[in-house]
Amino acid sequence: MFKSIELSSLVTLVLVVLGLFAYSFSGAQNWAAPSATPPGGNTLAPINVGTDVQVKQGNLGVNVLATAPTTGQVWSRQYCDENGANCFTASQVAGGGGTATTTLDLVNGLHSSQQCRNLGGQVVTSSGASFCRFDGASCPTGWIQYENWRTTAANTCRHTFNDPLSGSRSCAPCTTGSNPWSNTAVATCNYQGSSYYRNADGDRYLICGGLGGGSFTCNATINQVGCY
Repeated sequence: MFKSIELSSLVTLVLVVLGLFAYSFSGAQNWAAPSATPPGGNTLAPINVGTDVQVKQGNLGVNVLATAPTTGQVWSRQYCDENGANCFTASQVAGGGGTATTTLDLVNGLHSSQQCRNLGGQVVTSSGASFCRFDGASCPTGWIQYENWRTTAANTCRHTFNDPLSGSRSCAPCTTGSNPWSNTAVATCNYQGSSYYRNADGDRYLICGGLGGGSFTCNATINQVGCY
């Protein structure tokens, strides 16, 4: 009986040893040699609260990025919108080196000289007030017209009536004045609308102004405008 128990224990021990050997051999088959001499090839350090400088190769997305209240700084070669487009260098944003700050130096403190130049405008000054001169008839989105500063060109207006019997007919036109760059209201002129009437004999006559023709205002063409 004792020999039977000893034999059974021996068989169990042998099976356990063989199982451990097979497991070890399986693990050895999956083992790979180091890819570099230590300490090379180590797992990259996670972002942590330590004092060491850390450089991340990929993009980093955060909801809010806060710096220390008195010593915090944000460094960047370019400053872009939320889509990574419309990027500007530090000198374009601030008009100086990386330590400069954007100064809203245009009249009423809504925009800066650099923002004016970034949009293709030119900074001008009148009576101590600096503002931006843009080409075109209106200010860019987010900018406001400054007083009546603008450049205008003469414009000719005429009202034409298409007579189905005699063709296109019109009354006398009017032509506005023009103004160089100045704080001046837009020049205007008035011109009459054209219509017609039919007499008892069926004849058709051109009417300028009254009886349905009306009067209209013609504005000079705005080529430049002052904004802040």
